[in-house]
Amino acid sequence: MTRKLGQKVRLDEGPAEVACTNFYLDDAEWEVLAALPGRHLRKRRHIVERDGLRVAIDEHEDGTLVAEIDDGDQPSTLVPDWLDIVQDVTDDESWTGGSLAS
Repeated sequence: MTRKLGQKVRLDEGPAEVACTNFYLDDAEWEVLAALPGRHLRKRRHIVERDGLRVAIDEHEDGTLVAEIDDGDQPSTLVPDWLDIVQDVTDDESWTGGSLAS
């Protein structure tokens, strides 16, 4: 299990340009933060490496799956044939972590 405090800020270059900061938390730090009021996002991340691609698949508590192609520091426009896309939510703010947290 990885616990982190993350912040993502959209840059002026467009919705795909995001600056990310993550702080990884130990058990004591997590206990302090978990006691504060706030919204949480719980998900299980699966990493799939196939055909030279790395895909992060987030499994949310309600069973929803969200996949993200990992192209390092650049946003990816490549979608492999083996990834069955139901809906592209790349530019949909309602699918960001802050919007999904409850």
